[in-house]
Amino acid sequence: MNLESIKTFILIVLVCISLIFTMRIWNFSPGTFEAEDAPSSRQTSIGGQKFTVKDVIMPNQMIFHKYDNHYQLAVKDSELILYKEMQQWVIQQFGAISIQEDRLHFDEPFLELTFPTELPIEIVSKLFRVSDNEDFAGLEFQFDRMYFVPNDDAEPLVKVTFASSKHNQTLSGSIYVQETNPYRDLLTYIENDEALVELMPVEIKDGKITYLPSEELKIDSQYFVLNDIADMPLINMLFQDPAAVTSSSGYFTDGARKLEIHNLYNGKKYMEYVNPISNNSMTVSTNELINQSINYINNHDGWTDNFAMLNLDKSDMSIDFQLLVNGYPILDGLGNLHLTMNNKDAIEYNRPLINLNTPLDLYEGETDGLASGNVLITYINSDHSTISMNQIEDIRVGYRVIDVDEEVENNEGSLLQPREGLLLEPSWYVKVNGAWRVVNIDTSEQGGV
Repeated sequence: MNLESIKTFILIVLVCISLIFTMRIWNFSPGTFEAEDAPSSRQTSIGGQKFTVKDVIMPNQMIFHKYDNHYQLAVKDSELILYKEMQQWVIQQFGAISIQEDRLHFDEPFLELTFPTELPIEIVSKLFRVSDNEDFAGLEFQFDRMYFVPNDDAEPLVKVTFASSKHNQTLSGSIYVQETNPYRDLLTYIENDEALVELMPVEIKDGKITYLPSEELKIDSQYFVLNDIADMPLINMLFQDPAAVTSSSGYFTDGARKLEIHNLYNGKKYMEYVNPISNNSMTVSTNELINQSINYINNHDGWTDNFAMLNLDKSDMSIDFQLLVNGYPILDGLGNLHLTMNNKDAIEYNRPLINLNTPLDLYEGETDGLASGNVLITYINSDHSTISMNQIEDIRVGYRVIDVDEEVENNEGSLLQPREGLLLEPSWYVKVNGAWRVVNIDTSEQGGV
């Protein structure tokens, strides 16, 4: 091979190398993650479920009105069974919004559902079955009460009226007998006296009426074996670059976002997260706030137990869900899941990092009765109470967490450390200035109202 041939060969090799490098440069994408570093490949699931609107929005009370008497189902879980039946009924033939000058009154026995916060009318189609002909788009109407009235004047049906404790507008529709018989089913509940306990009406702040049991309630304390929720999936989900996160004694930060994990009640984990992503808050509709919040929790399978929406504040785009046990909320801070949203992202996210695993029958049938509504109101009106009835925004039964220092034997005979279990005791709570406070009717106890 002569010199000219060698030069030609070398030139061809150099041109090929140049082409290869050019192609690599054209196809290079700065900031591309390797597979193990890509956000989509990080473990972010905390092992819970994905919920829909109808899973987390439910009435906080169901009242059967029979002329001048008022009742509720004796077993709290039965309310959820009835509510799920009602969600299969088809509501149709909505009329126009009307003005109700006086308190709503019906001549027939009826069922009232109360919700813990006002809801937009467009959410009805996500809670119940609604006729395809109904369109709530652009309809400015909020409700926190629903009235179901069986009526057989012309044909058996159930009249439904949506109303609010904050305004005097109402909206009505009808439920006809189709594949189910709502008229018959609702009357069966209303007329079954053995399954009902009597309630007494009580007026609280701003003339709002709530209903309390006339007799003491038999509700057992509950003890659960706990599972902890792992930190790492949450760190992967909450921080853009987990590798940049530093930690010290339950405090995690990337220089902007911060996550604090607290140990409450002998080691039960609870997290508080802050993300100062923007000073420019983006306001969305109530319906969109609910959807964004549920989707945010769904994105990391965050519904680790049963939760129900307890409060919504559109002014600061915040929403609260409360952990439920046997239909009753845990109203201590440990049971609260709180979100403040901005542009589909959370700027605040607080939640329990425990999962209620196995219930132990340690207190079945041993719990003293919870005081009746009469006893509760008498106490609030006494000199022992620090609040008055016109300060109270709501009253309800909830569970409070009891600090346990000793070991407990589980179903297999092994001993559980205090941090491995959770003792819940039924208690009366009142809502004052937006916060739930336990009522200790025994005045020798501390921390009551």
